[in-house]
Formats: sequence, structure tokens, C-alpha cells
Amino acid sequence: MTDINRHRYRDRSDSRSRERYENRHKLYRDRSRSRSRSIDKERYHESDRHRLYRDRSKSRERDRINTKHDKNNLEIDKKRNTERDENKYRDRDKNRGRSRSRSKSRERYKKYKRNRSRSSSSSSSSSSSSSSSSSSSNERKKRKKKKKEEKRKRKKEKKEKKEEKELKKKLKKDSKKSSSTVSTTTTTTTTAAAASATNTSNLVNNNNNKKKMGPISDEDYEKLKNSYREVFDEDSGRTRVVNGNGEIVERIVSREQHKAINYIATHHPTQFK
Repeated sequence: MTDINRHRYRDRSDSRSRERYENRHKLYRDRSRSRSRSIDKERYHESDRHRLYRDRSKSRERDRINTKHDKNNLEIDKKRNTERDENKYRDRDKNRGRSRSRSKSRERYKKYKRNRSRSSSSSSSSSSSSSSSSSSSNERKKRKKKKKEEKRKRKKEKKEKKEEKELKKKLKKDSKKSSSTVSTTTTTTTTAAAASATNTSNLVNNNNNKKKMGPISDEDYEKLKNSYREVFDEDSGRTRVVNGNGEIVERIVSREQHKAINYIATHHPTQFK
């Protein structure tokens, strides 16, 4: 046999054996693959379950976290919005205050300009107008002074009239009281005057017998000093108390009575009795 034919046979044998080998191997491979696939499928399914559980737990946690974050974000947004609103209102108030202050300053400036223009126009008009205004102001001041003085005079007159009326009323009351007392005092004065006249006549007679301005004993001097009498004074219309020496002694009188006596003595002394 030739070498070529040998090769042919070898190839055939090899091919057959290879086919067998390959077929067997394919079976083993397919079996192993199928087994591995089944195992892989089971593992995959289990892993899927775990993944699902994990995903669910993670999703719940995420939801919780997200809700917390959302709440926090909402609170932060609310705070920011409130702060923005407050800042807006503050800015508005500031702008309003500024606008008001600006408007006020403008109005003041306008008034200042008007007054300035008026003053400039009045000064430029003439000096005679200023002199006339000054004279008019002086006249007004004089009138005011006169009015004040007249008012003061009227008040004084009213006060004086009131005082006179009050004094008259008091005098009437006192005169009524004194009229009742005078009737009693007149009788006493007449008797006292008669007694004093007799005493004086006796004293005069005694003194005539003695030397004029002669020395007197202490006892006689004390008697003269302590002897009192009432004498009616025609000039003033009063009954006065007189010492034995001839000294006039004033009575103790109340304040109102004293005022009434003084008023009568100055204004109309003839009324007093």
C-alpha cells in the first residue's frame, strides 16, 4: 500500500474516533451545562428574591429618609419664604419711610423757597414797606399794652368795689351791735363823766391848794395812773378811755372791728357813733 492510502485510512479512523469523542463530550457538556444552568437559575432566582427584599427595605428606608428630607426641606422653604416676606415688608416700609421723608424734605424745601422768594420780593419791593410793617407792629404792641392796662384797672376797680361792699356790710352789722351797746354805754359814760368831773374838780381844788407841778407821792401817782374814765370825743365820734394823768389808753379790739373803725375814720368819720 502506498503512503497516500495510509493517510486516507488514518484520517477516516481519526475522524470516526473524533466524532465519537466529540459526541460524548457534547453530551457531557450539555448535561453539565444544563445542570449548571439549572443551578444558576435557582441561584439567580434566590438572588432575585434577596434583591427584591433588599430593594424593598432600601426603598422603605429611602422613603423614610426622603420624607424626612422633604419635611426638613419644607420647613426650610417656609422659613426662607417667611424671611423673604419679612424682608420684603421691611424693604417696603423703609422705602415708604424714605419716600415720606423725601416728600417731607421736598415740601420743606418748597416752603423754604417760597418764603425765600417772598422775603426777597418783599425786600426788593421797597424799604418803605418794611418801615410801614414795623410801624404797624409797634402800633399793635401799643394797642395790646393799652388793653392790658385797661383790664388791670377794671380788675382793680372791681376788687375795690367788692371790698367796699363787704366793709359796708360788716359796718352795718357792727353798727347794729354797737347801737345796742352804745345805749348802755351812754348811761355809764354820763355817770362816769359826772363822777370824773367831781373827781377832777376835787383834784383841781387839791392841786390848786398845792404847788403847781409839785412833787407827788408814789401812792398818789399810782392812784392817778390806775384811775380810768371814759370820755366822748366829738371830733372822732368815739368814746375814749383816759388815765387819771390824762393819757389816752387804747382798747383791745378784734381785727375786723379795727379795720371797720379805720375805714370809717378815713372815709366818713361822721357815721361812727
